This record gives sequence, C-alpha cells and structure tokens, in this order.
Amino acid sequence: MINRLDNLKQISPLIYKLSLGQDLTFEESKAAFDICIAEDKDSYFMNALMLGLMAKGITEDELLAFYRSEEDLLPEIKINIPTSKIIDNSGTGGDKLKTFNVSTAAAFVVAGADCAVTKQSFFAVTGVGGSGDLFREFFFYNSKFSF
Repeated sequence: MINRLDNLKQISPLIYKLSLGQDLTFEESKAAFDICIAEDKDSYFMNALMLGLMAKGITEDELLAFYRSEEDLLPEIKINIPTSKIIDNSGTGGDKLKTFNVSTAAAFVVAGADCAVTKQSFFAVTGVGGSGDLFREFFFYNSKFSF
C-alpha cells in the first residue's frame, strides 16, 4: 500500500522538471495536482509546484489540469431553476477608491428582477467591505463545503 509520503515523493521529479524550464504534460500536471490536493496537508509541495509553474510560465495543458483536478472535487449540485434564470456575479475588488461592493449591490438588483444569482464571496481585503462582510451583516451565511 502506498502511503501519503510515497505519493508526495512522486511530485519531486515534476518540480525538478519545472526548475529546468520544461513543461509538464496534462497527465503529469493532473497527477501532481490530484496528489497535492489529497495528500499535501501543509501545502509544501503545492507551493513548490505552483512556484515552479509560475516561474516557468504556465501552459494551457498545465492550467487545464489544475482546473480538472479542482473540478473533480466539486459535488454535483442539482437545482430546479431554468439555466436562463441563473446568473453568476463576481467582482474583483481592489478599486483603491474604497467604494461599496458594486458586484454585490448588482447581485441584489438582478435578484430583484427574478433571477437566481450565484455569488462568490469573501471578506474585505483591499476595500471597506467584501461581499462576505455584507452577507454576514444581513445574517446570510454561505454554504460551506469541506473536502
């Protein structure tokens, strides 16, 4: 039986390959991300992997592998809302003007027009308030998933 450390050791040659400026294949990248997400509880290998990718310059295959690895973790969510009535709304923050959270305000306007809004949220980092702060003040708590 392969233990956690043996799995993580499989990533070292890939990190070395990146340090030489070589691209990873989709399969190598996907395996590395899968192992890091499942086994790298302290994120040392994931940090080294990401640093190597960013220093070298990430390819489409490497980015797609990261996406697919993350996608495999997501639970399927079944909803009874027509897709024509759903909108995703997310802001980037960081306007440096310390304005209110525009994307969250827009989400309320869209919801008032009878559309379901999926909203990413987090607490303020660069501005006076993130959507997470606003939702907390309105006593609306986001769903939490743990993997």
